Amino acid sequence: MTRAWAPRRKHALFVPLFMVLALVSTSFLDSSPAMADQTLSDVQAKITALTGQIDKANEQYNTANVQLGQVRNQQATVSKQLADTNIKVAELRKQAGSYAVNAYKGGDMSMLGSMMTTGSADQFLDQLTTWTR
Repeated sequence: MTRAWAPRRKHALFVPLFMVLALVSTSFLDSSPAMADQTLSDVQAKITALTGQIDKANEQYNTANVQLGQVRNQQATVSKQLADTNIKVAELRKQAGSYAVNAYKGGDMSMLGSMMTTGSADQFLDQLTTWTR
């Protein structure tokens, strides 16, 4: 585990303990006749069952936090890739604009013809990249 998870782990141990103590204290404070019929073993069985539920929920919470951290790392990676791609697209658009202006002003008309006759933007960018090398 990374260091960032260590403080949360300490708090995660207090939650089940607090829940069990709260349950026990409220069960002893309730003086209804139904509570009087319960034996100590019944109360202990309920506490054991609730403790198991709390442990399961705690494990699910910790697993979800680990998964959330992984997803956030993936998101950061994809965001960086997107930013890099946007920069490249902006550069290619600028180059395409320069080529179009040069072709319009009497430069290389074969470039303008290529721009008009390419089947897709990907094909045009492939040709553009080849011409700039």
